[in-house]
Amino acid sequence: MVLPEYQGDGAATAALDEIIKLAADKKKKAVRLDAIGTNVPAQKLYEKYGFVNCGTAQEYYESTGETEFVFYEYVLAE
Repeated sequence: MVLPEYQGDGAATAALDEIIKLAADKKKKAVRLDAIGTNVPAQKLYEKYGFVNCGTAQEYYESTGETEFVFYEYVLAE
């Protein structure tokens, strides 16, 4: 989501803040996202933010081929 040269400047956290706010404003119950299995910095960020690791799966996309993805969920307050 954030180019490597801009990582560490808070852009990803700001994006997550906005995503959570938009979901809450729309009365959603949770936000779900995924990360490519090798993208450890994203996984660490999501877990630090409070997302729960919901498991992994092999998925095929033209852009990545057969790749492991890690799935996350952030439950919103009701």
